[in-house]
Formats: sequence, structure tokens, C-alpha cells
Amino acid sequence: MARSHVTDPPRLLVAIRDDIPARHDRVGALVRACGGTIAGVADDADLWLVAGRAATAPTDVPLLTYAGIDAAGNSPDLPCPDDQDAFCEALAPWLDRGAAFGRMTALFGDAAMVPMAARLADDLDRLIAGQAIDHADLHKLGGFAGTLGFRRLAHCTERLSLSARSYLPAARREADRARAIVRAYLRNRAKPTTLV
Repeated sequence: MARSHVTDPPRLLVAIRDDIPARHDRVGALVRACGGTIAGVADDADLWLVAGRAATAPTDVPLLTYAGIDAAGNSPDLPCPDDQDAFCEALAPWLDRGAAFGRMTALFGDAAMVPMAARLADDLDRLIAGQAIDHADLHKLGGFAGTLGFRRLAHCTERLSLSARSYLPAARREADRARAIVRAYLRNRAKPTTLV
């Protein structure tokens, strides 16, 4: 029997900011359907979903926009919630708590994933410890993390690479979560298996 490397972490807390109550309720229902939980207190949120302009929400957590082009002409990060399937498909990677990494390990196998996971864990150790990481390395870390299925971490580190220092707490929080998943995977691969 295969061992799982992913424990069941708490559901992601999502804050929603939308001036249209019916659309706010619809987005909340979609978030819950995709496996997220609506944050009771916005300050506790792990992710913000904002209708329209992103400037109205904090920048220390990942923030995604929906519901049309903003005043600056920027396209939203998510499609309109009227298209339930498209909205949920676009939102799912942001709510992931390790399943995407599990899919990557199943796809590529341990021989390919163990060295990549070990490298990612070392890079995450540096970020969490507060060691100096230049902008280019942050950008590479974001791309690498995203490739291995950690989209939220990728978002935070890429924002950090663009000098958005307010993303440092979120990047460290996401790095800590990703590191726990990766370290558990590496520990499980190091254990000998017995055949029954």
C-alpha cells in the first residue's frame, strides 16, 4: 500500500470583497465548493478575492481579482463567477494544500522528484531563515515552486522579486507550508518499505 506524504492541513481561509451581495454570495459558494473556507475575520485570510480593483485589499497575502477589467485596464486574475466551471478551474490551484505536489510526484516519479524536492526544501529553508536572497533568485524560486505545484508560494515569491516587501510575511508563511509538505515527502521516501 502506498504511503501518503500529505497530511490533511486546515482548509484555506478566503476573504471576499465584493460590493454586489448576490455575486459575493455566489463567489463564497464557489470557494466552499472548491474546498476553501470563508474567513470569519478578514485579517486571518490566506487569500483575498476582490471584485474589480485590487487596490482596496491588503497586499501581504495573495490577492486575486475577478469580475471585469479594472480602472487601469488590467484583466482580472479569475474569470467571472457566472461561469462556475471556469471560475473553479482557475481558483483551484490557489486553494491547493499539497494535492498538486502529489500529482506531480505521481506524474514524474520519485527518481525525478526527490532531487527537485530536496532542492526546493533547501531554497525554502533559506527564505524562511531570512537569508538574503536576491530578486533573480526569488523569481527562480517562484517559478520552480509553481512548477512543483505550489502556486500560492510562486505568487508570493514572484511579487517579492518585484520589490513588494509587504509580501515577505505571506511568502514565509507559504514557504513554511510548502516545506512541511516537501519534507514529509522526502522523509517518506527515505523510509524502507516492506512487502507483505
